[in-house]
Amino acid sequence: MKKLHFLALIISILISTQVFGDSDSCIKYEIEITLQNDSIIKGFYLLSGQYVAGEFSKPLDSISFNDIYVRKLNSNYDKGPIIVYNKLKRIRLKGNEEFMPFFCIKSDRLEIPLENIKTVKELGRTFCYHENDNQSYIGLGIQAIVTELTSEEIEKLEQFTPVIYFPFYETCFDNDLQYLMVISYNDKLMEQELKSIILEKCCINYSVNSNIYQREKDYLKAKDELLKNDIVVFRLSMGN
Repeated sequence: MKKLHFLALIISILISTQVFGDSDSCIKYEIEITLQNDSIIKGFYLLSGQYVAGEFSKPLDSISFNDIYVRKLNSNYDKGPIIVYNKLKRIRLKGNEEFMPFFCIKSDRLEIPLENIKTVKELGRTFCYHENDNQSYIGLGIQAIVTELTSEEIEKLEQFTPVIYFPFYETCFDNDLQYLMVISYNDKLMEQELKSIILEKCCINYSVNSNIYQREKDYLKAKDELLKNDIVVFRLSMGN
């Protein structure tokens, strides 16, 4: 039964993150950005091979971070901020042989407007998949970064073996392609009972409220209540 649940988990994350055909389809850059006020920000930037298809006339691993920065400066349509992550964690669920996607808490995700940047510097780059990892890695794409978890939730994912885990596909969010990943450490609750609880706490209350800010507040409150019962949930999306 656990193998079936694990297979469902793998398939769902493969769908949600649009993992690309090979392990070389994502680059993680270690970067340093100097702002106009001369303060310095260090962190990580992720580049998906699918995202840059047709944008550069050279292999993904030879694209420097400066190439990316200059392209954004000269772009007529991509003037969005540079997204930098102070910390990125790849979590391997206890008892599993596969990595989950990248995780970070919200405060570790920074959006830096282009006009605030004075200079950029690349300190290093690696494929998101490292050769010294003995196991494969799911969640190579930019879409794989989950930012809604708290430090407490990430700690639980890292340190404890789940009793059960599964994707919950009930449509209850604004985006029909969005769903929940449910990871339970409560040995008193089986899958069907868990699904009823998730439906009640995360979906019904969410869908009946028309205010988008209140819906998000209700969802986060439900997450806190579930965590007190040793259940971690987070949203993923099928595709972009």
